[in-house]
Amino acid sequence: MNIIALLFGILVFFIAASSAHVASPPSSQLASSINAAMVAVVVGSFAAIWMRMKQQEPAAAVEVLREEKTFYVMTKRRKEVEEKLSTMRRDGRESVLVVADFDMTLTSFLMPDGSRGMSTHGMLERSGYFGEAFTTRAKDIFNRFYPIEVDPNLDWDSKFAAMSEWWETTHKLIVEQEVTKKDIAACVKAGHFRFREGVPELLAQLKEREVPILVFSAGIADVLEEIFKQRLGLEGLPIISNKMKFDEEGKLVGFENNTIHIMNKGAVALEGQNLELVKDKSNVILLGDSLGDLRMADGLPNKQQVLKIGFLNDKIEERKEEYLEKFDVVIVNDGPMTAVNELLAPIFA
Repeated sequence: MNIIALLFGILVFFIAASSAHVASPPSSQLASSINAAMVAVVVGSFAAIWMRMKQQEPAAAVEVLREEKTFYVMTKRRKEVEEKLSTMRRDGRESVLVVADFDMTLTSFLMPDGSRGMSTHGMLERSGYFGEAFTTRAKDIFNRFYPIEVDPNLDWDSKFAAMSEWWETTHKLIVEQEVTKKDIAACVKAGHFRFREGVPELLAQLKEREVPILVFSAGIADVLEEIFKQRLGLEGLPIISNKMKFDEEGKLVGFENNTIHIMNKGAVALEGQNLELVKDKSNVILLGDSLGDLRMADGLPNKQQVLKIGFLNDKIEERKEEYLEKFDVVIVNDGPMTAVNELLAPIFA
């Protein structure tokens, strides 16, 4: 018999026996104890059978929705995905909002030469623009904290604390460089990164269909704005991220408001134009590459359903099962945004 069921049966026995001994003659106590033991055996047996049946229930089957030489698309919830897409099409595109992470979601994890693409922080940290000492220190910080970010076995609280420390330490280092907006423009111009294939088409389609997109990033808002301006010719895109604060001489002196990192995106309150943008949106398409991105839709006031699409770029075998449990659809091995465009095509048809 399953050990948990056995312990449960013993607990039932003692409860029943204790109740029977209250204000009862010895003969009644003996009979009640026998009855309690029989009840315990029956209850324990049923518990063991139930647990065995639960253990034998088949796990949700993993389905490959698309497979190419360099990437593949997977889900454990095909029926649920189809239902969400059907609801979004029925409700109309005016009900839809796209919430997207930036680093390694709208941008590729790897460059064509196999090197890792720069994040928005990396534009400054890895550019060499601020000297070797800064670059070395930034690299040391990255090498310390990145393994913690992608560790699937670390508990939420420990990871949250580590990510908070990572961002605060990095921002302090950047502030010490007295960065200017001219520096940011130069770093972006030389930046070693690229948008995923299909991102320009996705943004163009959303604009044409009047479907808003909210870029929700743990990066740096000022760098993001410069990236969209230089690489795609886009300005005024709604961005929620870490906003730099400059003094009268145009030098960086800090960051506004609370720090946004990969674990606390859902805790950020929407205000002003961003709140107005999302207030009537009931259907949300979420695009992210980390488990922390799953919380990006938490603060949306009227959401009824969220289609969660995740990009699994690194530590694939270690993290694949967890991503399949948390995201509705997983694009594995740094796949293109065209896979998302095809998935969403029925909504925008």
